[in-house]
Amino acid sequence: MRRRLATCVLAGIVAALWAPAGASAAQPAPCDPVGEYPGDDAEKSAIARWMGGGAAAAGLPAELPVVAALVESGLVNLHSGDADAVGYFHMRVGIWNTGQYEGFPGKPELQLEWFSDQAAQVRQARLAAGAPDPLSDESRWGGWIADVERPAAQYRGRYQPRLADARELIGPLCMPPGGDPSGGSPGPEAPDASDVRAPKLAVRVTQGQRPLRRRAILLRARCPGEGCVVAARGSLLVGKRAYPLSSKPRRLARNRTGDVTVKLSKALRKKLRSAFERGRPARARLTLRAADLAGNVTTKRMSVRLSD
Repeated sequence: MRRRLATCVLAGIVAALWAPAGASAAQPAPCDPVGEYPGDDAEKSAIARWMGGGAAAAGLPAELPVVAALVESGLVNLHSGDADAVGYFHMRVGIWNTGQYEGFPGKPELQLEWFSDQAAQVRQARLAAGAPDPLSDESRWGGWIADVERPAAQYRGRYQPRLADARELIGPLCMPPGGDPSGGSPGPEAPDASDVRAPKLAVRVTQGQRPLRRRAILLRARCPGEGCVVAARGSLLVGKRAYPLSSKPRRLARNRTGDVTVKLSKALRKKLRSAFERGRPARARLTLRAADLAGNVTTKRMSVRLSD
């Protein structure tokens, strides 16, 4: 296990990465080390530093899980709550207490791993859908957290106002060499900072698809060599008219092929049916984007011929 440092340079670890634009450079200063989980009864500041260190090591803003925990649990490891939602992030036992997160109610490390995993996937999904990268704009962090926690629509605005509270609790962070806040124990998968290469994307498209039967247009996609999140956007061209199309983001494991489904609404199917009855051609022009864990994006454009 790596030996944890008692002091570190704040600017080189967290502040330089996550400080607001225009903030003055922080000076080297002593701070408390970030290490093992401090315990359910620890001061909230200690818990916040532990969470922040774990998030930073996973390539996320340190404030992200702390803001989420402040809103969802008051930064307390809840052992009971609404329905079967427990822990710092109000995770549902019936959904998440299995597989790699099994035992999470008694293991806050797994709770933090879950949050980091979900936040990374939300970022990938946004990038794949062509949305702005939330990592570079702290005004979007509240919405980023809301996409992880999925509250009712009227509660999505609760997270952003707690950003200042999270920063005050976290304070200056110290992490051991290599950025591992646990001192060497396994943690959330972190993006490789040196990875600036866009993911490879293989796409297979069947021409002459019949979307009136499937109620969708299907693409087959694969990211050789690494996992990715893919999503499609584009237009349905019927005669001289164009109608917007989009798919939900689809997460693909490394080297695994999966379907990207572009569903057609009832109104679009009606327009297509009318066009086919009149002998008019129809075509979909789609752009498929793939985002990897490091936030690199690949884009491929394609045209799909449609028939009845």
